[in-house]
Amino acid sequence: SAITIQTTQPVVIENCTLTGTGNLITGNNVSLTVINTTGIGSFPNAAGLTLGSFISVGSIKSLVVKNCHIEKVKLGVYVLKYAGSGTGTRISVLNNTFLNMDGRTSDGSGGGIQPGVGRSHAIQLNQVQGVRNIEIAWNEIINEPYVSQINDTINMYDSSGTTSSHIKIHDNYLQGSFPGIPGQKNNYPGGGIIKDESVSVTGP
Repeated sequence: SAITIQTTQPVVIENCTLTGTGNLITGNNVSLTVINTTGIGSFPNAAGLTLGSFISVGSIKSLVVKNCHIEKVKLGVYVLKYAGSGTGTRISVLNNTFLNMDGRTSDGSGGGIQPGVGRSHAIQLNQVQGVRNIEIAWNEIINEPYVSQINDTINMYDSSGTTSSHIKIHDNYLQGSFPGIPGQKNNYPGGGIIKDESVSVTGP
């Protein structure tokens, strides 16, 4: 990773430009704020590998991603599970631009080939359950044919808010959802916003 966070103390990443062939920001049990930062991925020079993520964090306590530009990655903002106490909870992905999320595999020469492996999303919450104050809003997500491959653009997998604080997804602009080779769908499952799996809403 370009940046690996190894502290549970609050971390702010601001006004940075990050590039690389792997994940750009990673960590577990983080309280993370990323503001005004550009992240651009590049294909690994090894055939069969995929691009990395802009942000890939697990068991988070809080996350704010705001005013960032995210380009040419497999996963834009990926969150696996929540480990906070509920006090000061916040997951905000606001006012960002995403361009050409790409799940294709590398051809070994700096380009992509079809088919890709695994899933590509601009934003995914995975098993983030019973969490207050989650908002995904005012993001622009554009994918272009032949240079992207995305599945569900915004994916809420096995995730939920609470009865008094629902997940808010609003005022996002989504354009384009393509397999690696448009016209050759091969059971292509891509789309816009999806909520899959069934969970119970818990909490206050």
